Amino acid sequence: MTDLSPLDEPPDAPFDELRRRERAWSSSRRASDLWPGLDATLLQSAADVIGACVAVVLRGERASIDLSHLEGDAERRTRALGVAGLLTGVGPLLGAWVERGLVGADERAGRVLARHLAHGRARIARMRSGVMPLLARLERDGFAPGVIKGFHTAHAYFPEPGVRPMTDVDVVVAPGALPRVEPILRELGFTPGERVLRGHAHQWLPPRADGGAWSHELWHARSQWHVEPHDGLNFAAVVANTDVPQTARLGDWLTIGGTTLRVADPAELVATLATHGSTELYSSRLLRLVELVLVIRTTRALGTLDWSGVEEHLARRDTLRFAFPSLTLVERLAPGTVDERLLSRVRDTTSPRIRAVTAHFTPTAPILDQPFSLGERLLWTSGIRGTLRRLWLMLVPLEGAPAGTRLRTYGHRAARLLAMTARVLRGRARSSNGGS
Repeated sequence: MTDLSPLDEPPDAPFDELRRRERAWSSSRRASDLWPGLDATLLQSAADVIGACVAVVLRGERASIDLSHLEGDAERRTRALGVAGLLTGVGPLLGAWVERGLVGADERAGRVLARHLAHGRARIARMRSGVMPLLARLERDGFAPGVIKGFHTAHAYFPEPGVRPMTDVDVVVAPGALPRVEPILRELGFTPGERVLRGHAHQWLPPRADGGAWSHELWHARSQWHVEPHDGLNFAAVVANTDVPQTARLGDWLTIGGTTLRVADPAELVATLATHGSTELYSSRLLRLVELVLVIRTTRALGTLDWSGVEEHLARRDTLRFAFPSLTLVERLAPGTVDERLLSRVRDTTSPRIRAVTAHFTPTAPILDQPFSLGERLLWTSGIRGTLRRLWLMLVPLEGAPAGTRLRTYGHRAARLLAMTARVLRGRARSSNGGS
């Protein structure tokens, strides 16, 4: 392991090379374009090893990481483990479990996971130093700021904040207050970044933002993060598929560094995490499932979790169907975690498409979003009008995005369409040859 502190470590490759890999991956969806020397099969195998290890720890048993059955030499297998730790989101958590004796690992794997943990700790410290002055200012000025999702759970439910990686801090203020928050962000040195699509607020980059990802192998301490101010639970897939206001009910309080913040109570938190996790199934899926397990087990042990309250929150926002994939996968990871009645209730609200897509997933597979799946793209739509609207949004220029972003996006889409067409033609050719 390097003697440099995580904040002093350079990027894993020159920035222009990292950006080139990102562009290549966006067009091809080939794992080797983003992670030279690795392939999707090896990464999936490594992710499955991680998933099995996590399931054992969640059962209350000591686990071990065994990569011996994976293809390639020890160095390649260990590198795949590190990348899978990034993709699943649990690299820092595994590092903490190794440190605490809950997981056994050989020297190579232990060194990789220790680096994940060190970067996770340095990254959350860096994010806190950037965001806490903003949250304290909003509290002093009477905005009663709230935080949702990862920044809340990292400090309240995980063994330590640094094991719950995140790219942003979601800050919630009262409806109508966002225009008054933006001048404060500017005054504190934040600058507007990409606009969250379909009319929501900007992402705000902190002062002296380092820009982009410094690594595609782990959550690097210096990789970019941002603040997203919200006036509700503005999850894009939900907002696009329901007309019900997505108001956040933040009825509990969390104090961090002397600043008191509004947070969701247990029922609202489970409803929010389940809804959001289902809409981003390829983004740190295993981490989001572990997060739900930790929240449910902790609050159930404290006697503060009301399952009927979870259902009420989901029903009030018309998001019962959105919770189904997350809650189903939580049960696959840690059986007996989710209330049976609630799981049956959310299943009854889903479409055959949602159930079929969910059946295709495990807590760790597929780890990469590779072949184009129309069923996944249309997962939350219902009816002819909703389907046509979703198809239109897949075709029209991205609202609010710069011209360069639109050109790159549609270039990537065209490349993936050509690749998908080529796969179909090759499959037909093979079938034809086999049948002759």
